[in-house]
Amino acid sequence: MGQDTNWQDEFTPGEWKTLQLAPFWISTAVAGADQFIDDAEGRALSEQLAHWKKVQDPLARELLGSIFTDLKAVSTRFRAATHTEKAMAQLREVASLLDQKVSAEQARAVKQEFLKVGKATAEASGGGFLGLGDKVSPEERSMLSQIETVLGLSTL
Repeated sequence: MGQDTNWQDEFTPGEWKTLQLAPFWISTAVAGADQFIDDAEGRALSEQLAHWKKVQDPLARELLGSIFTDLKAVSTRFRAATHTEKAMAQLREVASLLDQKVSAEQARAVKQEFLKVGKATAEASGGGFLGLGDKVSPEERSMLSQIETVLGLSTL
């Protein structure tokens, strides 16, 4: 597909809305993995989305841009799906949609961009006494590993 491609046209409106929620599911799953979500973890998602114009992959850039430019509406839709089990089921659907609709290389690029959201969320806070030490809790690290597996990135 050329650079002028409107990637959203490659998906049904429902599929696109599902893809838009992936960064929210990842961020919430990682932030909640240690049973504590703080303000920095909450801001990490919006900070990552704010940099959507710098994303190299055109599908990931369009997708993340569509989230950022309609953040309030996408956030409202997301509030209904905040449980980790739901997130993992939806991420399986996201992986399947990408695997079916675009090339393996394109799917991998988008999945990797989504995983960056989780990593940024995990690194947004923590670190023990005075913020020293590892910012990523064992629970968050485990959740990131599970997300990698669900997205099909751990086998690539």
